[in-house]
Amino acid sequence: MRQKLPGKSLVNLCALFGVSRQAYYLAHQNATKTNISHMIVLALVAEFRVAVPMLGTRKLLHMLSPELKSMILKWEEISFLNY
Repeated sequence: MRQKLPGKSLVNLCALFGVSRQAYYLAHQNATKTNISHMIVLALVAEFRVAVPMLGTRKLLHMLSPELKSMILKWEEISFLNY
């Protein structure tokens, strides 16, 4: 929205939608983290699909779960170190 209305301040835009600036920045930060996580998972799925093309979703999830668990542990360590 800020790109479409460069003359408006963030305070005015937040007031227009009824959210605080803090809520805006928190939502933006969470969206960025979610997008990165989705891209990583999609890359892993693509890797497995290339290796085994006719792999079903349940078996794919079963094969991905150890890698996803290790990724979650790494993310928890990173977030712990950031605080």
